[in-house]
Amino acid sequence: MNYDLTLDEGKAILSENLIKLLNANPGDRIAIVYGKLDGNLKPVIKKSDSGNILSKSNSFIFKGKDKDFLQQYGSNFTVYDDLGTFFLEGDQEFTVYTDIQKAVSENYLDLSIVTDTNYNITKFEEYKL
Repeated sequence: MNYDLTLDEGKAILSENLIKLLNANPGDRIAIVYGKLDGNLKPVIKKSDSGNILSKSNSFIFKGKDKDFLQQYGSNFTVYDDLGTFFLEGDQEFTVYTDIQKAVSENYLDLSIVTDTNYNITKFEEYKL
């Protein structure tokens, strides 16, 4: 199976398909953030001023607690576009977080949260990635 994003040693590797969807070029900053969809916390990939720099080899540095948290969803991801928001679907079964504050307080204090009203998000605080 071809995946859109693969976690490797200290980096995330993006497929050509995902690069096109993001309209990304080497030097752009890419971030993985989290948003609530259907009551569950889901990973989202996007271009962002605060993200990591995309290399010419279609990868960016991704390690530490951010990588550890995302790996709970899997190591290989398929992207799906929902109204221009690019959600990542992992290859592992994972009991997703529904309580954002709990996910942040128990695991990753600097977790970013997507605040997109298209997903009926009513109470989110921003966290620096």
